[in-house]
Amino acid sequence: MNQRVMQFVSIALAMAGGVLPGSSRADDSADKAAARAKTVVKVDKSATRNPVPVSIPAEREAAALAFARENHPELASLLDGLQKNAPKEYRAALVDLDRAVERLGKLKDRSPERHATELADWKITSRIRLLAARLTMSSDPTVEAELRATLRERLEMRLAAQRVERDRLQVRVSKLDQQIEELESKAEATVEKQFHDLKKSLPAKSAVKAKPKKSAPAAETKKP
Repeated sequence: MNQRVMQFVSIALAMAGGVLPGSSRADDSADKAAARAKTVVKVDKSATRNPVPVSIPAEREAAALAFARENHPELASLLDGLQKNAPKEYRAALVDLDRAVERLGKLKDRSPERHATELADWKITSRIRLLAARLTMSSDPTVEAELRATLRERLEMRLAAQRVERDRLQVRVSKLDQQIEELESKAEATVEKQFHDLKKSLPAKSAVKAKPKKSAPAAETKKP
């Protein structure tokens, strides 16, 4: 996990306050939790050397937030709190989210099937980050069990995707083997057919007229 992701996890940790949804403290407002984020998050030196953009266009911000609300409502809630109480951290998290939205958007146009797989992977990875954030606040056995189960779920999902890709490639290789075998078995006949077809396309010899040679100019006689 890179430094920027670790920073975002720290923000999520402060926002979540180490509380699982449904617990007795889960009704603690996001605004109060976001205020605590400022004292929890530590910006590392690499972030200072490579500062995140100040902002992204409004339409992309709206698209990123809509994406979060649709695919990870808990993350969207955390971002809402950050927007109000920790603008700098909000922008950093939003830039990461915007990159994910842009990457997935390009995939949707090129390969809808792969887009579905990558989107599912993003959803579960986002859940893992928030669970890991909570776990750093408290070694709650329930959170540990949920995190372990989610990691297993992601692994199984990725294995399934790899198996599908392997099967697709095996089908492709099988078709190529058939094409190679067919070409090899008909190699001589194919060459002869192409040779005769080319000969037929050439102009007949009688149609090719020899150009007359130009006679050398007569030498001029010098006058006495």
